[in-house]
Amino acid sequence: MSKRDLFAGSGDQLNWLLHLNFVRKDYDKCRNLLRVDHERQCQNEYGSYVLGLVARIDGDINESLKHFQTASAINCKNVANFKQIAKSLFLLARHKAALDVYSEAEKLCHNDWELTHNKALCYMYLKDLNKAKEVLNEAIQYKDSHLSHSLLGEIYQSEMNINKSIAAYTKALAVFPENVDISCTLGLLYLQMGDYKNAFSHLGNAMTYDPDNVKAIMGAGSMLQMHGDHDVALAKYKLAVRYIPNSGPLWNNIGMCYFNKKKLVAAVSCLKRAHYFCPLERTISQNLVLIYLYSQQYASAFNFITSAMFLRFKSALHYFLLAVLYELIKMADKLHHYRYIVLTKQIRTVTLSHLKDRENSKQAFKQALQLDDKDALISLNFSIFLFNNGDHKSASEQYNSYKSKLQHKNYENDSEVREASEKLCSALHLGSV
Repeated sequence: MSKRDLFAGSGDQLNWLLHLNFVRKDYDKCRNLLRVDHERQCQNEYGSYVLGLVARIDGDINESLKHFQTASAINCKNVANFKQIAKSLFLLARHKAALDVYSEAEKLCHNDWELTHNKALCYMYLKDLNKAKEVLNEAIQYKDSHLSHSLLGEIYQSEMNINKSIAAYTKALAVFPENVDISCTLGLLYLQMGDYKNAFSHLGNAMTYDPDNVKAIMGAGSMLQMHGDHDVALAKYKLAVRYIPNSGPLWNNIGMCYFNKKKLVAAVSCLKRAHYFCPLERTISQNLVLIYLYSQQYASAFNFITSAMFLRFKSALHYFLLAVLYELIKMADKLHHYRYIVLTKQIRTVTLSHLKDRENSKQAFKQALQLDDKDALISLNFSIFLFNNGDHKSASEQYNSYKSKLQHKNYENDSEVREASEKLCSALHLGSV
């Protein structure tokens, strides 16, 4: 007796064997069994369903869609078929069509969390965020799932509503406390808000469950770096290098750690590697500009600042750096000039002095102020520039503007900024240096 005769019978009679082979991941045997059904012209709903799953696992989404549609044609009352059709459409980026199928499925099965959650996901990809939030809140009523809370937090985060995003992720973590990704995301959100205590708590919690989690390691290293603990931050980053050796942001952070340790050659080497991996990342170009300015390599600095401006033309920081660059000269022994303070998002400082090409620099400062009229540091540096060039009246105006802008972001917690501000204020009141 042949194997074909051994498995002879209606398609449904072989479903138990089909299921057994599928859960064992023996997909070739699944195909062979279903080939027998096809030759006998049996209409097997479950067989078509399994073929759809196998095709999706193989990466053939179009083929999987055809099989699920066949299964649905055999039994149009089975919600599972509709769910898989919609999922295949979603994976093909046909979000509107997937949404229509989910809506049809809801007519057969009311109050289904999976259907409602996936509808919200489609709305999110269709950029209808308000509808997505509404549907997600409905899904949460059906099932208190960490997935729905996390998706809601992601939407709030995309809207820059950090407080609501933190609230949503906190609820997700309450449902699933061991979830490392949620802990990491919460830690990074708290870090963004400047709440270092909660940030460290959540990132530490994530590393407790997964010591090798790159996202948590990068977040913890970044926080240590911001607090000036560069040696410990470097130790964290060296762990991350084992898992993501080609990460531009990682090499950028390593480079800035070396810069703060005054190891300029190592810093440039790391930042050059970061720039190689992420040539379109303007932050890396900005950091290279700072290091080249610090080491008085002005031609290299000019190359990278123009590159950064090409990537983002309307950036106040770029015009400010260009203003400083236009004015630099080689002499460095005149003590009556005040320092220019440049702070990037990583709170880096660099000391610059001695000016030339005055008109170009002044125009660049004005352009920087037009692009960001709330940044107090631009006004402070413009005031220093004007004072150094003898325009004390305009310098006083810019200094007053700097003081008024501190309500948006107070930089005077930084000792170098506070020192420069106090000295400039004293000099302006005296009328001489």
